[in-house]
Amino acid sequence: MNESQKPIIELKNISKSFNSESILSNFNFTLYENKFITILGPSGSGKTTIIKLIAGFESVDTGEIILNNIKVNNIPPNKREVNTVFQNYSLFPHMTVYENIAFGLRMKKKNKDYIEQAVTEVLKMIKMENFASRKPDQLSGGQQQRVAVARAIVNKPLILLLDEPLSALDEKLRKEMQVELKSIQQDLGITFILVTHDQEEALSISDTVIVLNNGKIEQIGSPKEIYEHPVNSFVASFVGELNILDAKIKTINQNQLTIVVEEIYTYQIQNKNNFVVQDKIKLLIRPEKLRLALSKEKSTSNNLKGQIIEIRYRGSLLDYIILINNTKKLTVTMLQNKDANIFNYNIGMDVFVEWDVGCEVLTQ
Repeated sequence: MNESQKPIIELKNISKSFNSESILSNFNFTLYENKFITILGPSGSGKTTIIKLIAGFESVDTGEIILNNIKVNNIPPNKREVNTVFQNYSLFPHMTVYENIAFGLRMKKKNKDYIEQAVTEVLKMIKMENFASRKPDQLSGGQQQRVAVARAIVNKPLILLLDEPLSALDEKLRKEMQVELKSIQQDLGITFILVTHDQEEALSISDTVIVLNNGKIEQIGSPKEIYEHPVNSFVASFVGELNILDAKIKTINQNQLTIVVEEIYTYQIQNKNNFVVQDKIKLLIRPEKLRLALSKEKSTSNNLKGQIIEIRYRGSLLDYIILINNTKKLTVTMLQNKDANIFNYNIGMDVFVEWDVGCEVLTQ
């Protein structure tokens, strides 16, 4: 095992309940050092509970938490090599930026020279050298967020936990801070674990994404794996836009499926899921994987005939809402600069929706 694959945190058979309601049950994962990891899931899925258990703010009912090969179940939060940044930042209002960042080091009784050097370095990292003497109420939301991160990382934790720290920021600032967080993580070379319900945020800055649902892991993988190869319809629909087509297995020849899509179109695809004849399945296709054609003769791929019922303008992108078989709506996303015929499509027009074999995901 090389150094980059050294486990930094392990949760083994973790169970946790609140008021007799099970939040996590027999929960397991292993995360590795020097990674930016995001736990992604809807409200109530158990994301924040996991963060609190790792930090020591909550105790497990059963199971083990192993931090850097040491069981920490009974170790108090201030003795764990973990720091947490919360959504509300929790800065001390009566302290300056410098004092806020230095607070943890002073609690550890570090000497004055060490504190000055460490705080100066981290202020430079977050580009706030000129704000050291300001109080939190003299800072913008984004600046307060930087100080909260700096106060955590100055202690050089093995893991930095981030509990939806960007959710209070406006969209532009949130995107800027995403880039900064990723840059800081790479500069420090420590493990960041971010909790969020924002799919775009998770995909844009993570090395590894954990998709959580009702206290269970649906999938762990790289952002590309999560987006392009979801293991089921929950992951696919939670991460990004999605079209879902109904289909049925007609025949199986060796490893080749013949499927009927929406009771209209028949085509063949490789069997990667061990389906059997007559299985009812779902085809999951991202809107950007679909294209439009004006006639079947010009369509060289799998296709379904439909009618344009709505067009949504999104700057360089256009979303076409297509009604298939008078019941099913599909979204086709096309890039204006790339698709030369994009302005030929109008509401009410009959079109063919096409896609390439292999860009869909089959699930039950």
